[in-house]
Amino acid sequence: MWKLIVKKGIPPTRKIRYCCEYLKERGGYDRRVLTGIRKQESHARSQRYYVETCHRYKLKTFVHPIFDWTTAEVWEYTHDHGLPVCSLYKHQKRIGCAMCPMAGVKARKAEAAMFPGFYRAYMRAFDKMLERRRELGKETTWQTAQDVMDWWLSA
Repeated sequence: MWKLIVKKGIPPTRKIRYCCEYLKERGGYDRRVLTGIRKQESHARSQRYYVETCHRYKLKTFVHPIFDWTTAEVWEYTHDHGLPVCSLYKHQKRIGCAMCPMAGVKARKAEAAMFPGFYRAYMRAFDKMLERRRELGKETTWQTAQDVMDWWLSA
C-alpha cells in the first residue's frame, strides 16, 4: 500500500480506488475463487449471484458459498464448528483493510485511533508521496503529510 501511494501520487479514494486492484483482485486466473460475501451485507452485493465470472478478467470465476447466509447463521456455523475468530470482531461488525477509503469518514477516523501504527505508516507514505510529486514537478495544495491526512480522512 505504501509503495502504491508513492507510485500513484495520491492516496486511494472512493473514486480513485487503485489499492483493491493491486492488493486484493490479482491472482486466481483459470481458477475458482471462493469468497465470503453475502447478499445481506449491502444492496450492491444483493444484486450479485452465487457464481460469477470476473467482469475484468474473464479467466476467473468467483463462487460465493455463503451468499444467502444471515449474520446469525455465519456465527452459528463458526461456533458449532469451533472455528477461530479474529479478536477484532469484538470491536467491529466487519473487518477489512485498515483505514480503507471505501469506509466512511467516521470509520476511518476510528480506525486511525485504533491502529496508530497504520496511521503512522500512512503518514510516512504521504511524506514520500509529496516528495515524489515535488521531484516530478506536480502541483499540489498539500504541503505536509498532515495536510494529506486531514484531507483524506474527511473525503
